[in-house]
Amino acid sequence: MEKFFKDKSKLFECNLSVDGASIGETSARLVLQFEDNTNLLYYATLDENGKCKINIPPIKNMNATKGKAVLEVIAESTFFESWSGDFELVASKKVVVEMVTQEKSKPVIKKPQVTFSKDHIKEFSKSLSENNITQSNIVIKKNYIRPLLEKYISENSLSKHDVNHILSNLTQCANYLEA
Repeated sequence: MEKFFKDKSKLFECNLSVDGASIGETSARLVLQFEDNTNLLYYATLDENGKCKINIPPIKNMNATKGKAVLEVIAESTFFESWSGDFELVASKKVVVEMVTQEKSKPVIKKPQVTFSKDHIKEFSKSLSENNITQSNIVIKKNYIRPLLEKYISENSLSKHDVNHILSNLTQCANYLEA
């Protein structure tokens, strides 16, 4: 079964041998007869050795995909149906898509439970208290907090997570100052 394409050209080739007539006075054509009675006609080029070439461009927008191909040869005004065979119209490329359905669900945010070897909030609060930083003057003395925190971090070899914990709970540190 011959295959022709919906999405690319095909070169149909064959060799013709003509007896009793000149190859120069010979022409050929390929007729694609689709099952829905649609016919497409393509003319061939012949060289002096009888090499027949027919360029079949992409065949788009056809409802039928199967039929019969017929090679017709006309040698010095005499008609010959020299070859015929079934054909199929196919795509040279194929894409398969598999849909993945996703269930809609609300995102769940899990807050990890973190345990600290030491209660750094209470300890840092003591450092603030020793430097006369209270809940009432913490905003005024905010420039003193950073050096104290840097010192506390270096003395206690705190991880980035411990530092973030202290910074996010700085108001809690201030509450310990008044207690």
